[in-house]
Amino acid sequence: MPHPVALFPWRILTVVGTTCLLMSCGGSPPTAETSPVEVSASEAATAESTNTEVAPAEVAPAAPEPTTAPVQTAPPATATPPATAVALELGESRLLTPAELGWVERNLPVAERQINPDQSFWVNLRDMGEVAFVLTEAVSDPSIAVNDLAIYLLLPDGTLLEQLPTNLDSDAWMLWETQAVSFWMYQGYEVVVVIADYITGVGPTGSEPFPVTTIYNNAGGYFLMDEVASRMLTDWGTSTVGEALDMLQTEELGYLP
Repeated sequence: MPHPVALFPWRILTVVGTTCLLMSCGGSPPTAETSPVEVSASEAATAESTNTEVAPAEVAPAAPEPTTAPVQTAPPATATPPATAVALELGESRLLTPAELGWVERNLPVAERQINPDQSFWVNLRDMGEVAFVLTEAVSDPSIAVNDLAIYLLLPDGTLLEQLPTNLDSDAWMLWETQAVSFWMYQGYEVVVVIADYITGVGPTGSEPFPVTTIYNNAGGYFLMDEVASRMLTDWGTSTVGEALDMLQTEELGYLP
């Protein structure tokens, strides 16, 4: 007996076609329609989102680059010595202070000389004003002794005014020690007395110190050595300033009228 399905082939096709129509035969399912109001609201939100300006992030101002302060260089050292506490009267003197000794070292136009701080003075001299009277001792070999003496006058601006004349009688001897320096003014005389010990360095008494006196006279802005008085006082064995002043006032030397 024939199969019942074969008798109604068009019904199967109809069912299949209806199924294909409902499923769109592999197409996409229908999309739900959106309300125009919802679309407008959505589009407006999208537009607002798109057009909203975003404020730029605040950027902290950059810190200024550190600047290096210019190096403050010390002003050039002045030649003027430290001011004296009290102005000196004519003929008055005082020892140089440590600061003034440093000033002398920077301005003294000679090298290899040792300043004697016990015999260097700030003094007010006639026709010169206040000057530094600097007594120096050259050192040929620091392990032994100094061997000569030199005296310099420095103006307050550091200029060398004068190197006092050397006592030539002592050139053959070696300086042992400077004993005294004195500035003496009396009745118009302005005299500098320098007493120093020397040794001959030879013979049985070569190491025995003996005094040598040198007399300088202010000739009006500069000093001259009185060779005659210097030799006589040395020959007499003058060893103190008091002895030297007494002998200068004798009739033989006649320093005072």
